[in-house]
Amino acid sequence: MTSISVAKALNGHPHRADIIQERPDITVKQAEKEIQQWKQAGRAQKKKSAAHSRKSKRTTHTGRLPLRVAEKMIVSCGEKVAT
Repeated sequence: MTSISVAKALNGHPHRADIIQERPDITVKQAEKEIQQWKQAGRAQKKKSAAHSRKSKRTTHTGRLPLRVAEKMIVSCGEKVAT
């Protein structure tokens, strides 16, 4: 029988029902360890994804300025912008 404390410790884990079904007599410490491992895996995945995203942004840059930025630069030089 799983205690309420274990259920609270596993709250937020996407596979909490599976964990409780596989190990009905899991302790609070074990549940907390499961959550900690899940969070660490998520952080590692986010870092990996962010690094990939930064790399892909660098390689796909076309060198063009957004229109608003270009317009501001032209206006600051004293030229009129046709709208």
